[in-house]
Amino acid sequence: MTAALLTACLAGMITGCAADQKQEDPVQSDQGKQQAEQALATVFGIEGSTWSSASREQEPAHAECTIDGDPHAGRQYHWNAAGSAPADPARWIGTVVQTLRGQDRTVSVRSADVGEYGTLHQATADDDGQPLVVVTANSRTTTVTVESICVAAPDADAD
Repeated sequence: MTAALLTACLAGMITGCAADQKQEDPVQSDQGKQQAEQALATVFGIEGSTWSSASREQEPAHAECTIDGDPHAGRQYHWNAAGSAPADPARWIGTVVQTLRGQDRTVSVRSADVGEYGTLHQATADDDGQPLVVVTANSRTTTVTVESICVAAPDADAD
């Protein structure tokens, strides 16, 4: 009898813990969103490209993401903004790389010829536990995409 009661209590504790993993941790969610907003603000603050107030003030899109194999268990925040073309896109991307690396981010750099639009330069910071930041620049435009880390959420459409 005692063994059965102990087993039932342990099962309840384990089940309770498993259920709690699917609940959104508001602190974790807020921190993930704030990290991504800070990354976006960092790019907006790099001189050489002008960003509209609409780009600076936009609300992120929400998307579901996979946690523990469940494609609907998490939530991510996504921002996408376009700015003016820098005078020297390669140099500007170099400044982006230097700025992100100064924040202990791992940054990869690529360039590709895009025909009449010249060379497209791209810097990508993709570190575990940090928001994804992808910045591009060419002679016509500058873009930034930021994706927050995936945090647990009971319903990704709740916002």
